[in-house]
Parts: sequence; C-alpha cells; structure tokens
Amino acid sequence: MTGRSTSEPSGLVRAVAAKGLRGSSLKLPSKPLESADFSKLRVSVWFQRLDGLLAAAVHDNDLPVTPEQLEEVLTAHADAMKVCLALEGDLLEIAAVLDQRGIGHRVLKGPAFAQLDYPDPALRVFGDIDLLVRSDDFDAA
Repeated sequence: MTGRSTSEPSGLVRAVAAKGLRGSSLKLPSKPLESADFSKLRVSVWFQRLDGLLAAAVHDNDLPVTPEQLEEVLTAHADAMKVCLALEGDLLEIAAVLDQRGIGHRVLKGPAFAQLDYPDPALRVFGDIDLLVRSDDFDAA
C-alpha cells in the first residue's frame, strides 16, 4: 500500500479496514509493531470485527508481524471463522424452516455482505444473524 503512514491505533485500524480498497492512501507499518501496540490493534480489530482483513493484511505481507503475532492473528481469525460457520449453519436451518412454512425472508448485514460483497467470505467476520420478515409474518416466523 502506498500513501500516508499512520501509527496511532485508530489509524492502524482504518488502514486494516481499507485492505483491498482501490485508491486507499492508508499505509500499514513496514516493520512489526511493538507488543503493546500490536495488542491495542488486536483489541480494536476484534471490536470492529476486522479479523479477516487483518489476517489478509498479514498474509499478503502488507503488515509484517513477529512469529508470535502471526500465531495470534491466525488463531483469532480461525476462532472468528468458527463462529461465522456455526451461524451460517444456523441460518441455513432457519431459512429451511421459514421456506417450508412459506414465510418470505431476507438475510441482512454480516452473512449477506460476506457472501455477496467480499471477494472471499472469510474477510467479513460477523457475530449474529439478521433476518428480515414481513410484519404480517412476524408471529409465524
């Protein structure tokens, strides 16, 4: 990535969030972060559900890391993906029940964005399922 470099935690989080966006001028550090700074970044990334983008930045060498930091990133991303896969499994079951009962529904936010808007669904971490049903079908749903 080229452009302005940033080292404060919010700037680093923005740079991680911009991973893969054409035209972004946000730049990640060219050396591994100090342990305390990396810990702050990890907390912010987790809070913003950006573990997939951080893992991609590390994988693509946009953000160099120490071996310990690499392990932390990979573990956090794997844990996040376990949650996402479990939620997607629940979503499939719920959608099947709603379909069987003739209740129209739409998937919103996280799972939909992951599947439709990202080149790899593993880049989009989510922590819940949002479904939209017509108000007339709410009680039946």
